[in-house]
Amino acid sequence: DGKQFFVYTIIGQKIWEYKEQEGILKMKCLPIVDDVVVVISQEVTAAMKLQGFDIRTGELLWKLDVSERVCPNTFFIGDDKMLYGCDVYYGDATDLNLCKLNPVTGELQSWSVLTDEKLDVMPWLVTMHGNKLYYTDNRRGNEIGVIDVDKKELVERVPLNIDKKVTIGAPVVTDDKVYVFIKDLQELRVYEK
Repeated sequence: DGKQFFVYTIIGQKIWEYKEQEGILKMKCLPIVDDVVVVISQEVTAAMKLQGFDIRTGELLWKLDVSERVCPNTFFIGDDKMLYGCDVYYGDATDLNLCKLNPVTGELQSWSVLTDEKLDVMPWLVTMHGNKLYYTDNRRGNEIGVIDVDKKELVERVPLNIDKKVTIGAPVVTDDKVYVFIKDLQELRVYEK
């Protein structure tokens, strides 16, 4: 029902449960880093609250109210065990909002990258590989963007040059290739890195 989840041992014994009282849970994104599970509560698609719990006991380690700031509702685990995500300020805008969340302490850092044109980036259409976030932009023509989280900057934009308006999913990234499936066109594109 988007309001609760349960944590079990490997042999099926329930350890603890969480019930959301205020919003709904982003159940597709429950990052687990070492012994910390990060719970993302949202209203519609905007993150409202982030919480860190000890996965073994259910003890609340930290809680952040992010209802007054732009914060993605989906995070990815970096090689440094920090959580990263990106979103666009208020939809179709030129500010790309990047976030870094320490899953142990709950410290949240964010920064903005200005682009020369408007973007349409959804936080769940992003993938992380190494120290880079790869996003798909769903504006007409579409593009793949690459953000270096260490440099905190947009380092590459690859236009896909699609003639009609389509929505594409998150890219799949390997060490040497980027794959993008365009369902509306029944087309898989493969790009060399």
